[in-house]
Formats: sequence, C-alpha cells, structure tokens
Amino acid sequence: MGDLEVDILASGVWPRGFIDTVFDPAARRTTDARIDSLIAEQWDRSVREAAGQGKILFAGPQCRLVRYECLGDRLRLSLGPTDYREFLGTNMQWPLIQQAVGEYELPAYLANPLAVCAAIRTMDGQLLIGRRSHRVIEHPGRWHVPGGNVDPRNHVHAGSVDVFQAILAEIHEEIGCAEDRVSLTCLSLIRPLDSLKPELLFLADVQYTGQELLLLANDAEHSELVCLPDDPAQLLGFLRTEKAAFAPSGRAALARYGGFRYGVDWQALASQA
Repeated sequence: MGDLEVDILASGVWPRGFIDTVFDPAARRTTDARIDSLIAEQWDRSVREAAGQGKILFAGPQCRLVRYECLGDRLRLSLGPTDYREFLGTNMQWPLIQQAVGEYELPAYLANPLAVCAAIRTMDGQLLIGRRSHRVIEHPGRWHVPGGNVDPRNHVHAGSVDVFQAILAEIHEEIGCAEDRVSLTCLSLIRPLDSLKPELLFLADVQYTGQELLLLANDAEHSELVCLPDDPAQLLGFLRTEKAAFAPSGRAALARYGGFRYGVDWQALASQA
C-alpha cells in the first residue's frame, strides 16, 4: 500500500489471550558465506557511523517472525531467534540481499525481527505522538508512536512469546506509564516497505491525562512529545501536514487507530492524508 508505505499483513481486534505464539530456538534465518560477509560489512559501517554521530547501537537479541496466520478471531505467530546485527545486515539492505539470493529466496535470508508499537490514548481523549531522537538508528527525527522490539531474554517463557508484555515494557520505558494502568488491544500486523520488518500495531488505553504523560516521559529515544485531540479531523490534519516527517509504522499505527476508532477504512484514511 503505497500511501502508507507499508504492507498490511493482517488486521483484527486481538486483546490479550487472542494471539498465540510459539518460539523455536532452531528457527533461524538461512545464511551462507556471501550473506555473512554482507552483514559483517554493514555492521562495521554502522558501528563507525554510530560512533561518529553519537548514535545508540548494540547487537541486542530479538525475536524473528517466521510465520503468521489468522485463525478465526485469533492470530498465530511462529518465532525464532535473531539479533539487531542481523537486522541491519539483511532487512536494512534487503535489495542487496535480494540481488544476491533472488526474490523467491529473500524472506528466508532476512532477520525479520518482530517489532511492536502503540497508539497511546489518554483518559481525557488525547493521542500521544513523539519525534524520534537523532541518536536512534531507525527514522531519526521522524514522528512515531512508542514502540520497540521483542526481546527473547525478557519476553520468551516456556516456548511462547509475550508480545503484550513487550509493548507494555516499551511504553513504561519510553513514557513512564505504570503497567497496571495500561490496557492493550492489538489491531494489525504490518510490514514497512523500507525495511520489511514486521510490526504489531496496538492501541494502548492509559489511565493518565495527556498532561500527566508529558510530565512523566523522560527517555533518550524522543526529542519531542505532543498530544493531539482524539478527533478525526485533528488526526487527519496532523497526518496530512506531517506526512513526510513520519516513520511508516507510526503513521500506519495512527491510521489503523483512526479506522478502529471512527469506523472508517483506515487505508482510505491514510490515502487522504
């Protein structure tokens, strides 16, 4: 979907208990000497650039999305291990990987770490949006919603992956919300076209006012936070005005929220922006 800059893999309304996950430690991406060399070259470049520009970078472990399917009112995800180094070396230069292995084989060679992000709705009817710091690697300086990656060290338990806990942890880390004051619903699984990294889009209803959130937040990932009225005209206006300044998944999260909240086709909503 060109206007949103993402592929929509699945949409639904999945509260906690309606996403089934399986983690297989052996479900790693395919690789060979050529691809390993490309990954090593990209990582070396990224380390040098991060050091020179003061950016945050480390090869943290992540959960790789292997397969997904919708079964009635449930979403099923099969995952395995990967890390940020593999992500930078494959997804972030996927055209080069595709040139090496071919279009048909490309998905098997990609790290495809599962990301999570959430449209934050406050108890006084506002939506929280942040501008990403220039210290981050992905989409520096762009508008986004709180989010991050699924970490197998913290979110894999007894062979399953708690994606709800993953987004709760990100909201707590970035915004300062107590986890027991956040209610979550997953609304979509998407894939931004720039990185092909799969991402779950959530709605997070928080028991805070917008002003309370702005006073709570204190993290290194954002240079600016704003609250918008939870109003279709206001949301559409912001999406339109700031269209070029949005991270694709952030814009998709707000468009999906708009479709869920106002009962309109979220693809059409994004196309108008």
